[in-house]
Amino acid sequence: SLSRVATDANGDVVVIGEAPAGVVKKYSRAGALLWTRPIAVNYLNGLAIDASGSIFVAGNLATSMVTAAFDPAGNPLWSRTTPSATGATDLALGPAGEVYVGGAVLGVAQNRSLVAKFDTSGTAAWVRTYPGLQVRRLGVDRHGDVVCISGVSGIGGLDWRTQKISP
Repeated sequence: SLSRVATDANGDVVVIGEAPAGVVKKYSRAGALLWTRPIAVNYLNGLAIDASGSIFVAGNLATSMVTAAFDPAGNPLWSRTTPSATGATDLALGPAGEVYVGGAVLGVAQNRSLVAKFDTSGTAAWVRTYPGLQVRRLGVDRHGDVVCISGVSGIGGLDWRTQKISP
């Protein structure tokens, strides 16, 4: 099933989904399939394309977040695994090409939101946890500040927490 879609500067379309494992497909602007790349994950949940056309995806493999990068021709650039309770729930790019991936970790007293940051070559810069059940969506502003939306337990059910994280 399809989980995300994005377009590059040329108007080419990239889709991610499961068939039955993770798959990344790129189509030309005219709709012709350019390439298909399988990726060893249970599902893919994050997709972004940078200004040069490189493609970044994030998903779940067992109890880990998997983050991978491909060049515009579909050649693998790098792949990284980060321990996580939920796998990746979203992915966003920073102004200098940094890659941010959200998920969750299981805590002793409670679950916590997790954000991992990678540089453009896939080197892990940091992994941090924050209050919240798990990151649902990520955004990055032009200063590199990350905005996370995560679920929190509230009176009578689930509430949402929005927080800004400085780089």
